[in-house]
Amino acid sequence: MNKALHSPYSLLTNRSKKEQKYLAFHNHYAKLGRNTDTFILGELEMKMSTTAHYGLIATGYIAEQADEGWVMASTISAKYGIPLEYLFKILQQLVRSNVLLSKRGPGGGYILARPAKEITLLEIIEAVDGPISTQLEIVELTKKAQFSIEMEKVCERSCEKAVSILGRAKLSQMVG
Repeated sequence: MNKALHSPYSLLTNRSKKEQKYLAFHNHYAKLGRNTDTFILGELEMKMSTTAHYGLIATGYIAEQADEGWVMASTISAKYGIPLEYLFKILQQLVRSNVLLSKRGPGGGYILARPAKEITLLEIIEAVDGPISTQLEIVELTKKAQFSIEMEKVCERSCEKAVSILGRAKLSQMVG
């Protein structure tokens, strides 16, 4: 048996550059014992919900398949291991938010509602999770203690930074 075929490196080399980056990122953080549901935005680290991850994955895949036409939810579900019923709910939210269009019946599925260059990652995340905001109650819980006021200011700035970065990140930049 050839050991090189079973090394972690060989698992990366048989994949696209995007898949290699994704796997390397998750492997790195898994080795550190950190949650891999965390994204690095510049120097800002942000944890996202599973729903947001699935929404980004589904929308990214649909964008990659734009030339192929309508994409079935079952295809996305099978390819990425997303529970189909959960995926349907996420896709429905993306349709309601005018990120995707849906078509029922044979030959149906989902396509982007607008060109990928007009859709931001912020739109996708907020379509499935609601607005990104800091809803801290530290100030109220501490009866307006100075440290809590300062903590909330920092959290609000970090949230504003994340919203700014995600609002500038276009889907077209992610899928090429």
